[in-house]
Amino acid sequence: MQIIHDHSYISQTEREFISRGYACESLHSLRFSYTLTEAQQAENRAYADAVGAGSVAWGDYIAAEARQRSEHMERIAALLAQNFKVCQYDRQDNIPYKSDWDLFFWCNDFSQTMRGFLSGRDYSYFTLTFNDRHDHERRQKIYDRAMRILDLLSDDENLHIAVQYTAVMDDAKIKHDAKLAVPRIADRNCTYGNMEGRVETNGESLFFRKKRSRKYVYRLTDTDILSLLWQLPA
Repeated sequence: MQIIHDHSYISQTEREFISRGYACESLHSLRFSYTLTEAQQAENRAYADAVGAGSVAWGDYIAAEARQRSEHMERIAALLAQNFKVCQYDRQDNIPYKSDWDLFFWCNDFSQTMRGFLSGRDYSYFTLTFNDRHDHERRQKIYDRAMRILDLLSDDENLHIAVQYTAVMDDAKIKHDAKLAVPRIADRNCTYGNMEGRVETNGESLFFRKKRSRKYVYRLTDTDILSLLWQLPA
């Protein structure tokens, strides 16, 4: 089993909010995939050379291999579904999306991955996404429990797991501090999205007007307001 940690989906802006205490890094999803070893890849190449990559024998071979990979990963998905409340995994359960589930299941279908060869769910690649209604602590507890279960599969040479992270914004703190920042950035020159211009207000909201633009303005969100504040001289 190989586990990697993927922080690449957190933007530079989100990283700044994290560093300033307005957000935290949290868990987004677990991505599971069946990955062939080098020996297995070599075996496949040798068989393709022997029978011909376009032959009926090769078609039957790759269909059997795809089915085997799916069945292998389906057992892992089933193990996790037995231990967590997983939305969309069991069609009979019909767990509502707007409910207190632990993880949300998704996988490919053979109609997409093996067109004309197989049909039905292809479990060789599936994801379990954390419930965005849960705070970081709740997600972490679910993650820790899942990892303890998956540790039982540590000898599985084909199992590849990517832990994807996201930024969870502290909306209440951002809204509060953005309101305090309004007088400090109103009528100030600044750069917004690589555009030079000026912050304007109508008494209720803030807008950005690009330099020399008379017609168009951009309404600023609370996160925009704080980002602009941090670029201005104290």
